[in-house]
Order: sequence, then C-alpha cells, then structure tokens
Amino acid sequence: TSPVEAKPLAAAGFRAFGQRAVRLDIVDRIADALFEAAEAAKGPCVFPAVIVSLLGASNEDAEAVVEALGWEKFETTRPVKPVEAVAVDLVTEAASEAEVNEGGTP
Repeated sequence: TSPVEAKPLAAAGFRAFGQRAVRLDIVDRIADALFEAAEAAKGPCVFPAVIVSLLGASNEDAEAVVEALGWEKFETTRPVKPVEAVAVDLVTEAASEAEVNEGGTP
C-alpha cells in the first residue's frame, strides 16, 4: 500500500499520517487530549486511551500519529501517575479547600 496523497486529503479536511488519514477535527481533539494529560500530570503522562478511541486504530497506529504530531514516546523508571488519578486528587484537594473556606473568612 502506498502512503495516502496529502493534497486531495487536505482539500477534504484530512491530514495524512503515513498510511492513515485523520480528519482535522480529530487531530485537534488528539492534541487537546495530549496537552490536558501532560498538564494534569505536570509533566510526562501515560498515553491517553481516548486517542486510540478517537482514531479507531491500534495502539501502534495511534502512537505513530502522535509521534507525527511531534510528541515523543519514552520509557521511564519513575512511576507516572495516570491522568484519572491526578483528576481525582485535584477534585479531593478542591473539596478540602472549600471545606476550610466555609468555616473561615470568605
């Protein structure tokens, strides 16, 4: 199979990533998911599973698209906190702060 042709795809609202063509709105959603995950983890993060779902692709194909967007994959010996756990921690922290503020000054 040959790589997809970029110009006709761009005219139809797609971007070519090797053998895969992805709608531009999906590319935007992938970028948003990556930035949100990295921000929530305050650095390196676990690959967001939503990307595989958005693309309807395998993990390998999804990783290739993400790498084509300029993101790097790397191995780490430091445990990376999953985004879901970070979100729960932030909600718990916000709830604790709200309780403190209710009993004190506004």
